[in-house]
Amino acid sequence: MLLHSSTVNFNIESKALDATKVYDENEELVLNDIGKLSDIQTFFSLIRAYLVIGILVVPNGYFNGGWVFSNLCLLLSLLFTMGCSLLLLKISEKYPGSYSELGYLAFGAPGKFLCDLAIFASQIGFTFPYFVYIWDNVNLILVKFFEVSLDKWVICAVIFLIFTPLTWVKRIEWFIRWHIFADFLTIIVLGAIMVFGLIYYREEGFAGDVRPFNQDNYLVFIGTAVYMFEGTGLVLPMKNASQNKNNLPKILCIVLFFVFLLVCVFGTVNYLIYGDEVLSHTKLITQVLPDDSYTLLFIKVSFMICLTVTFPVAVYPPNMIIESYICKSDNVNDKPWSRNISRTLLVLGIITIACTFESGLDKLLSIVGSLTCTPVAFTLPAMMHLKLIAETTFSKALDMFLILVSLTLLVGITGYNLSNW
Repeated sequence: MLLHSSTVNFNIESKALDATKVYDENEELVLNDIGKLSDIQTFFSLIRAYLVIGILVVPNGYFNGGWVFSNLCLLLSLLFTMGCSLLLLKISEKYPGSYSELGYLAFGAPGKFLCDLAIFASQIGFTFPYFVYIWDNVNLILVKFFEVSLDKWVICAVIFLIFTPLTWVKRIEWFIRWHIFADFLTIIVLGAIMVFGLIYYREEGFAGDVRPFNQDNYLVFIGTAVYMFEGTGLVLPMKNASQNKNNLPKILCIVLFFVFLLVCVFGTVNYLIYGDEVLSHTKLITQVLPDDSYTLLFIKVSFMICLTVTFPVAVYPPNMIIESYICKSDNVNDKPWSRNISRTLLVLGIITIACTFESGLDKLLSIVGSLTCTPVAFTLPAMMHLKLIAETTFSKALDMFLILVSLTLLVGITGYNLSNW
């Protein structure tokens, strides 16, 4: 999920917004470097944003929640995300600006910092599955062809040496073209999983150990459900990039509902086919695919390569946020080594977290959802709406309700995952 916005003319201190402008103007390359988007282009751009690699953890999430409870959680997450995104669009009608600029307008410098921090943390959280997928398939190749198995820390060290120089590249548009190929391969991977699942079903039938509700781990899936729909930071950039801005609310709702249906079908079908016994031992659903098919192996390796070359785009927003605070300059060529050191440390930090907690990837992503995605998707939009434009008693009460629920999720689900790791 990539972020972007336009520069606007607020009657506020320009210095406090310099960092956001640098971030926004550079992100315009990511979303739309050829002009305004038609309704169809906007639709597919939003689809691409929401269908991230995180969908590969959904079947394991259904093991945590149970198939009925998980679908209910996804429905509630859909409704909350849709409502808060529409609130954000309402704010932008009166105050057109970026997410962080609206945070500054509502709450000053602390508001902008909270917005930047939440976006930064949620963005890096989306990259954790990258590394689990890559080192899992690297190890698969080594075992299959060389009968060698390496420790994950060794593989992570090699990944670090490859990924870090890629993040140093200043012209991010060099990597953007790979996103189309990566999107195509994502569809191929999901299709391969579904086809193999149906073949497995024909041979084995539905699993006999599925549960509609898992009373032991159901709270884990609540954070995962928030994680799956967190794209609120993309709403304002897409509004600026769209030709028909008035159609965006309708398009956004259609996209969210489509993603909801896709995730529910994908999660439910795979959970009913494989059940608790299989999914309790997997982190990503790709791990159930057979190792003896060269076609599937080719698809896996191709997808792994695409994740490698699109990683710089995924971490570009966090890098821009960090550099806006440490470099204090609009020029991306200013203080190059400071920027490179910052980017190196960011890659090191992400890989370290992913490698350390990969055995509990479901809980890690649930924490990402509750601790970082909840503020971006629910809390901050409701707070900004309450502060800037809410006038009626009903709208203020609704904002307060959203804030209360989101803070409860943030504290409760994060605390549960940490205490039950």
